[in-house]
Amino acid sequence: MFGRIEDLARELAFHGAPPELIDACRRAAAEEERHAANVGGLARRFGGIVTAPCVAPRTAKRSVEELALENAVEGQVRELFGAAQAMFRAARSTDEGVRAVQRELAREECGHAELSARIGGFLLAKFDAEARGRVTAAVARARRELRQELARSSSSPALMSVAGVPSRSEALAMFDALSASGAFEAAA
Repeated sequence: MFGRIEDLARELAFHGAPPELIDACRRAAAEEERHAANVGGLARRFGGIVTAPCVAPRTAKRSVEELALENAVEGQVRELFGAAQAMFRAARSTDEGVRAVQRELAREECGHAELSARIGGFLLAKFDAEARGRVTAAVARARRELRQELARSSSSPALMSVAGVPSRSEALAMFDALSASGAFEAAA
C-alpha cells in the first residue's frame, strides 16, 4: 500500500540509495494512492462498501536484508503477478469503466514491478552469497505460496465477466507462463 512505499523510500534513503530510486518510490506511492481511489470508486459503483486502510508509518529502520526480502516477495513476485492480472482484466472485462481502470493499473503496476527489480539490484549489491541465498529462498517460497493461493481460488461468473477476473485455470496458466519465462528469477 502507498503508506508502506513511503516508508520504503525513507528506508532506502537511510541505506544510501540513489535519489532517483527514492523519487521513483514516491511516485509509485502516489500512483498506488490513485489506484486505491479508482478501484474504490469501482467498488462503490457496484454497491461495495469501501473503508480506508489504517497503515501506521514505520518508526524503526529495517536492515538491508529485511528490505530486500520484502521487496523480492511483495514487489518482484506479487507486484509482477498483479501487473499481469491487471493486463488480463483490462483485456477481458465487459465493462468499459473497469477496463479503463485496469489499463491504468496494468501500465503503472508494470512500472512498479520494474522499480522493485531496480531496488532489488541496489540492495543485493550490498550482500554476500549467504544473504543472497536467503533472498533466493524467500522468492521460491513466495512463488510456491502464490501458486497455492491461485490453485485454491475461485471467482464467480459475474466477476469473471464484468471485472475480467481470470478463472483458476487462467490464473495458474498466467503464473506458470511468468515462471517459465524466468520473470520471477530477477527477484533472486
